[in-house]
Amino acid sequence: MRLVLRRRTAFALTGLVMAGTHGMLATGVGAMGGPWITSVAGMAVLFGIPAFLLCMADAGRAPAGVARSERLATSVVVALGLLMAAGLAANTLLPHAGVARPLDGEAVILFVEISWIGLGAWAWRRHPETYALGVPSLGGRARIVLTSSVAVVAMAATGAIRLNNGAGGGLTLCMLVVAGVAFALLLAWHDRLSPGVVAVAVYCLSLGLLLMTSLRGWYTTGHDVQVEELVFQLTKTAGRWRASALVDA
Repeated sequence: MRLVLRRRTAFALTGLVMAGTHGMLATGVGAMGGPWITSVAGMAVLFGIPAFLLCMADAGRAPAGVARSERLATSVVVALGLLMAAGLAANTLLPHAGVARPLDGEAVILFVEISWIGLGAWAWRRHPETYALGVPSLGGRARIVLTSSVAVVAMAATGAIRLNNGAGGGLTLCMLVVAGVAFALLLAWHDRLSPGVVAVAVYCLSLGLLLMTSLRGWYTTGHDVQVEELVFQLTKTAGRWRASALVDA
């Protein structure tokens, strides 16, 4: 199954996503359907749109032998760097324009949207005229590896929540067994799986092992992150980041 999408249509859809997310945040409509709606939409705007613009801007120009999954991963990392740079620029420049709280919601949203519009203008001519979207055909081995890897993420999150609520650790133990089997299958079938399947499986398994421990407890734990959380709270309260607000390494 293949779907051909024109460049103009794709860029229009990104604009609709940004406008829709802005509208939900401004009116509070998204909160009525659950906080996850605005969270997903916000992640799409913050990371999805710039990653798409960067990844497809390199379509056809990547060095030989570079898989599409590698180009996508690089684009996500660059998008994260651009987001950090946009926040720092807003914090530095907007006060000179009379904005006393440059990191408040509305100011950040507008600054990020303007930044992504500029990125889209740069990427327009670098994108192909049409995008050929297809669902890759997965063999039996790929389906087994992907299904078990995705299951590890769900089992890790659910198992940690069960432990937080005083339940047993049986689900987490099962997750570790499934993760071990999935890793063994990756090693055994690595030459028969596509690079994209291997990348997704490794990411999911790594995420599951991370969530197994990071979701334990209902409070922020760790001596380093405590200070980072304090910096975040000070910045959120002031609507602006200042290094002098907390003199710490």
